[in-house]
Amino acid sequence: MNMPESLQEQAGEGIQKNNILLETINRIAKESKHNIEHLSTLQKQADSIHSITRTIQNIATHTNLQAFEAARAGVAVREFDVVATEVRNFSNNVQQSISEVKTNVDLITEEINLITRSIDNVHQIIRTSQGRVSETMDEFTIILESSEQLGRSANDFTEIL
Repeated sequence: MNMPESLQEQAGEGIQKNNILLETINRIAKESKHNIEHLSTLQKQADSIHSITRTIQNIATHTNLQAFEAARAGVAVREFDVVATEVRNFSNNVQQSISEVKTNVDLITEEINLITRSIDNVHQIIRTSQGRVSETMDEFTIILESSEQLGRSANDFTEIL
């Protein structure tokens, strides 16, 4: 095998390997995009949970205030005071549970944001890699064309001799 043929073969192999690499990078980019979409859906669900917890917290606060008012109004009736105390305890338990749920949702939201930023960084690396692979493909194409031209020139030179 002469030099131009060897160059052509190596350039062809380089092009094939780069095509496989570019295909792999494109699959990674597609999966990364799907992950961002899933995280966006998860973030919307976390926001919905936040909204629900705010509503329940408002109800618990209102219930606690009503129980306090009822206890004040029902001082003369001892049984009413016991019920009002139980309602107040229930309201406090609900508020504590809501606080715990909110803390957990906040932590989930924070993790979602960290993952989203990480995926964005990966996406940037992928775009850079795609550009580099394309540049390498162009260079292999130039090598292939140059080796073909070199081969033709060598053949022309051989025919002249």
